[in-house]
Amino acid sequence: MPAENAPSPLIQVEGLAVTFELAAHSWRWKPQVLHAVDGVSFEVCRGESLALVGESGSGKTTTGRALLGLYRPARGSVRFDGEEVSKLKGAELKRFRGRAQMIFQDPYASLNPRMKVGAIIAEPLRAHGAGSQRQRRERVQEMLRLVGLPPDASNRFPYAFSGGQRQRVGIARALALHPDFVVADEPVSALDVSVQAQVLNLLSDLREELSLTMLFIAHNLAVVRHIASRVAVMYLGQLVEVGSRDEVFSRPAHPYTQALLRAVPPPDPGAGWSGEKVSLRGEIPSPVSPPDGCRFHTRCPYAADICRSVVPEMRTFASGRKVACHFAVDANGGEFSSQATTPEARPDRGAGAGVENRAGDAGSGIETGPILS
Repeated sequence: MPAENAPSPLIQVEGLAVTFELAAHSWRWKPQVLHAVDGVSFEVCRGESLALVGESGSGKTTTGRALLGLYRPARGSVRFDGEEVSKLKGAELKRFRGRAQMIFQDPYASLNPRMKVGAIIAEPLRAHGAGSQRQRRERVQEMLRLVGLPPDASNRFPYAFSGGQRQRVGIARALALHPDFVVADEPVSALDVSVQAQVLNLLSDLREELSLTMLFIAHNLAVVRHIASRVAVMYLGQLVEVGSRDEVFSRPAHPYTQALLRAVPPPDPGAGWSGEKVSLRGEIPSPVSPPDGCRFHTRCPYAADICRSVVPEMRTFASGRKVACHFAVDANGGEFSSQATTPEARPDRGAGAGVENRAGDAGSGIETGPILS
């Protein structure tokens, strides 16, 4: 999309890092630092739905909560509509809370079992002093209708609902204040497969109807395919690939993205897998002591010496796709819009010689392999 036609960003994240200090088990030991998010940068444009995907432990939820100001960054910047979130206080912070809401992962734990559904949905309205008591009741009924629940649901307790219905209550509560931005933190992972489709369709319809800007967090790429316009892939606290939904699903450029897509069962098991299967070895490393160089090199079947010592830059393709891999190349001969690679990664230096991973066919547009001069 040409830059002049692109919508303005509502969320701007630059170099975001979030750390947690772990308690020492003994007075002789120094406290350890857990690097949950490390140097993440991206934007979410107005009206856009960006999916943040990756394995459990990748830092997705921490990133989403940092965007809402629930975690204070160790460094970096999170700007909402041009304002630095970490610097908001008092009335400005309260105004921001009304414009940015969250849909939690667990519909059972996120609802107060002692409150009726009507009071749960009305709680943010009361907290922000929105409307009179009659207007709040009307707003509750409007939200119940919007998420597909009957009017008398407002007089019931959460235990009287199924998991999918409880998640609808959580969605209604998040949207009660007409927010501009919503973080949906794996909103369907705790639901049955049959209910997942209903909730995904509901979120997609509400996003279109209310012109919501959304960060959709998930560990399953198949879940986000029908709701996201762009996809950001996260591994061990860092982004490894960002691109449009169609590009990422049809031509995954990073080996980790390829592995996530290959892990999704095909609709027709008899048809087999398309393309080369990329398998992952071992478990995701500890964020307390992340590996040097590319953090994915301990599990990547195509890792070379350069991957173990040099952190790959997030490079931008002509189409706007961003990939953090030493060996991602444009198969159609296009130019990168930034530095193509470090000299040490070129095959003539020996570091990447013999390493090759073709991610797609000849016309796919992007491959993973050695950068050639």
